Amino acid sequence: MSTLVLDAGPDGVRAAVVRDDGTVGGSAHHDLALVERDGRLELATDDLWRAALAAVREVVDGGGTDRPARMAVTTDPLATVLWDRETLGSPRPAVLAGTLDTLAHVAAREPHTWALVVEGRYAVGGLDSYLVARMTLGTWHVTDATHAAASGLLDEEAGAWSVVACRSAGIPVAALPELVPTSGLVATTEGRAFAGLALPVTGLVARDPAATAADRWRAMAALAAS
Repeated sequence: MSTLVLDAGPDGVRAAVVRDDGTVGGSAHHDLALVERDGRLELATDDLWRAALAAVREVVDGGGTDRPARMAVTTDPLATVLWDRETLGSPRPAVLAGTLDTLAHVAAREPHTWALVVEGRYAVGGLDSYLVARMTLGTWHVTDATHAAASGLLDEEAGAWSVVACRSAGIPVAALPELVPTSGLVATTEGRAFAGLALPVTGLVARDPAATAADRWRAMAALAAS
């Protein structure tokens, strides 16, 4: 059996198929075009999704008999994405910066967008949450504690979003992802949306910046298989 690992960050999107013995059956990489605006790096969410799909198709189609049985997702946690819960379209680019600063910027400078966050039309999350939402046709809006810790809104002791921090920042808790464990069933991909693949997502954790890409993939595969 093998695990499909999706690995995303400022350096691009990678997909890899990792066998249960830890060997990498194949990998694919697609760059992302980053734009600097107001001192922040931004990327178009549609570009992120297209890069993810292209990398997944390339590695799965080229994997021969290594058809994945499960999936794991690891992303850079310093990113903030807004998207429409119904259409999955994004009203603005993803920002590669912390959630608190990004949402304060949106609330101050993009009042119409922020109003739809408050009303519940727009969801808020990181690269992980957005990718899972796209892979599942919006059914799942999730993240894990390792991603959430970078937001400044997590009560780590309680293992939940901090109501106090959210209220102080004016951020509706309902706009944030559901907190799920890093391993176990996190979501299930929808084949119609995700290159024909209907896979259980059984690993979700923030990128380890100190690890090589191959070591990251092996760790994610082991987590997803546990």
